[in-house]
Amino acid sequence: MKQTVKVVSLKRHPYIDALRGWAIIGVLLAHVSIVGSVIYPSWLYKITYIYVAPRGVQLFFVVSAFTLCLSWYNRKKEEKHALLNFYIRRFFRIAPLFYVVLLYFLYIQNYWSGNPNHFSLPNILATIFFLNGFFPAWLNNIVYGGWTIAVEMTFYLCFPLLVSYIKSIRTSLFVLLLAMILMQGLRLYLNTLSLFHATFSTFTFEFFPSQLPVFLIGIVVFLCLNSPWTLLDRKVFKLSLVVFAFALFAQFLFHVPLIAGHYLYGIFFGLLLVFLTKYPTKLLVNPITTHIGKVSYSMYLSHVAILYILDRIGFIHLFSTFPILHFFYVFFLLLLVTTGVSTVLFHIIERPGQLIGKKLIDAHEKVATLDINSSLKTW
Repeated sequence: MKQTVKVVSLKRHPYIDALRGWAIIGVLLAHVSIVGSVIYPSWLYKITYIYVAPRGVQLFFVVSAFTLCLSWYNRKKEEKHALLNFYIRRFFRIAPLFYVVLLYFLYIQNYWSGNPNHFSLPNILATIFFLNGFFPAWLNNIVYGGWTIAVEMTFYLCFPLLVSYIKSIRTSLFVLLLAMILMQGLRLYLNTLSLFHATFSTFTFEFFPSQLPVFLIGIVVFLCLNSPWTLLDRKVFKLSLVVFAFALFAQFLFHVPLIAGHYLYGIFFGLLLVFLTKYPTKLLVNPITTHIGKVSYSMYLSHVAILYILDRIGFIHLFSTFPILHFFYVFFLLLLVTTGVSTVLFHIIERPGQLIGKKLIDAHEKVATLDINSSLKTW
């Protein structure tokens, strides 16, 4: 029996923006401590299982895959050049602001005044073309947090191929389990090599293969919510639960890291996504979190620069004798200022960039651009 994915509404879903908002809040919580005078509370460190930032990024990735599926299945039958349009949308969603931030980071690192960090032309070109994710030394060395953008763009490149083969619930579950096993095995092997263990210890976490299963969780969630469940799907789902439970049992009993920690968080975020599609509780989905989510991309790229500026002008040194109070003061200050700055960046860089992409798409689709503001909501 052939399974078909039903076409769902392309309207903007507040719970998606809210999840992005919570994701960037997690990132900011972790990065507050990169300023020397701010101490990360030990109890929060333990709760969040080795920092919040990677977990916030995992939430971004799950939501990204889910929303790409929403867009893809709606547009592929309506547009003449759906594949080309997909890449145009993704490029103009990410690139304009990223290039501005790239220039900023090159400037503050004195690239044009002696280049003390010895950024090479290939290094810069790799970052411009989002290929830095394949080079351990270049993954994160110019734009702070740039590894996530490289990983995201690599996923965009692969996405049409993935959804062309992953069309059923059972297939998505099989691919997810297989990817978790293979990618974790690859990470464990690379970590045994001195190059990665000693010099590039974070690369095996941050490179694309390590993060692929997290994206796949978003695809699984989409298919589970929007595909008919066959008897075989239900059997495979139950079998997947058994395999997953056995792997967790073996992991905790024998201390064998069969399932990476960020995959567990990805699964939790996938379940949270399912819950919010049915029950968008005001505690999590509200005007504040949805607005933060709308400008979360600008917040991700700008918050580190804002944090250092606040540090230089002395705004974050209040309450420094009270570590916990100091931490949360700096966090809320950073959240407030970054949200304000990012709202401006969203309107002067992000949306105009999206508009350029939309005009290119409309030109070859022969569609008149009638309501720009409304149409951009679905990007």
